[in-house]
Amino acid sequence: MEGGEVMVMCGDVLDVTTMPVGFGGEVNQLLRVHLLMAPIVEVRAAKPDESSTWAFFSQPKQPTPNDDQLLKLSTCGVKHLGAGTTFPLPPSPTCGSEELRWIVPPPFGALKSPLPPWESIAACGLKARYRAIGR
Repeated sequence: MEGGEVMVMCGDVLDVTTMPVGFGGEVNQLLRVHLLMAPIVEVRAAKPDESSTWAFFSQPKQPTPNDDQLLKLSTCGVKHLGAGTTFPLPPSPTCGSEELRWIVPPPFGALKSPLPPWESIAACGLKARYRAIGR
């Protein structure tokens, strides 16, 4: 994936969680119901036979003894990018590139809000998964 010149390093300040576009729309809707907002970047498919994904920015995932949530979410195409992973950003919050564009740009100025906890994105993902497949 080629994108803007700016890359963010996951782990200390933020993590990125990617998922298919349709599933991401469900997760975003559930986050908003809970009055949470995550910056979201669309990563457009490089080839016609591939699918685009949405990348949600969150607070870093807290270590847990088992990754049951992540295992369940992976069945829906969800991937967690944590410590040591880099992720490209679109050229600016108001414009995109062929590969990357902001769906929900990060807030600026007085409206700044903290990134949602990764666990909130996971919980909304699990609820969307349950709605889709019933388990």
